[in-house]
Amino acid sequence: MDTRSLKQPKTYAITHFWGVKPIFTSLFLMVILGFSMYQEVQAHLRHPGRQGYFIFIGLFAVCFTAALIQLVVSILRYFKRGQLTIGDEYLVVDGLKLYPEQIHCIMVDEYFLPSIAVKPRGKRITPGRLVFRFTEAHVQSLDELDDWAKNQGIRIINKRFFRWM
Repeated sequence: MDTRSLKQPKTYAITHFWGVKPIFTSLFLMVILGFSMYQEVQAHLRHPGRQGYFIFIGLFAVCFTAALIQLVVSILRYFKRGQLTIGDEYLVVDGLKLYPEQIHCIMVDEYFLPSIAVKPRGKRITPGRLVFRFTEAHVQSLDELDDWAKNQGIRIINKRFFRWM
């Protein structure tokens, strides 16, 4: 389908990710820090002059706070359904309007359900806001996005990608 002949922009429902990998990574680091903190406290109890465990308590508090914020943001982002609008000369992802000259490439990770990342020019890692999945009509929606990208001269890359939270 030639998207240059569109009269009305097409809108598709999208959803964002939970962000499970970063959350589990943070939890894993917290377990390691907690174990190290436990060992430092035990060493302090044996040798009362040591003060090194304060560093571990601070690191543990920072990691715990970061993991908690990450969890809340991921849950809120996941349950907030977004929209992808494909216009003649633009793409709108959750209210962020992108023109073809602002887009470096569109990456598709087809693991179970296709995950799409719209990578802006000048960015090494895709912002989490621009990574999504279609909630319905996956094949039709992906075909429409593919046709739009080809018409605009934007590369479609099928590979795994990294994203910010």
